Amino acid sequence: MEKISLENIISGLMFIGFDKVDSLLLGYATEELLKSDMYRFVLEEDTTTSLYKHIDYVDGVYQFKEDETLDSMIIFKKLKMPMKTFLVLHSNKKLIDTLKTINFQEIVLKKISSIGVNNLSDMNYLFSSKEKEIIMNIFGITFNNSNKVLRK
Repeated sequence: MEKISLENIISGLMFIGFDKVDSLLLGYATEELLKSDMYRFVLEEDTTTSLYKHIDYVDGVYQFKEDETLDSMIIFKKLKMPMKTFLVLHSNKKLIDTLKTINFQEIVLKKISSIGVNNLSDMNYLFSSKEKEIIMNIFGITFNNSNKVLRK
């Protein structure tokens, strides 16, 4: 049995390319992890760590602090390392391997269903770049620079 926390899941999602993680993405991904056949995961309580020195929680969305990306160099325990390495330290290999097998297209469809297609323009801040790419591939919907929904 592999113990994981929401913090581990947020780190793992960011590691695999989600630049934003909202409660719907986090909830649906957690549900998939707990149903996983690869490993048996059990959710444990979060402990506050240094993750939140590099991740902001704004309007219900976890995201990198301004000017930080997966490739940013950060200091952790007096060591300079890429953000990507830091995120791995706050997750674990089994969790990341399992996240890589999840069909995020289905999760994005569930999320759109929860929000409503007509609300995408108003709620676009909840979607990461990766999710917007999935939306574009499924529906042909893109977001302009001001994040308004455009249709092809």
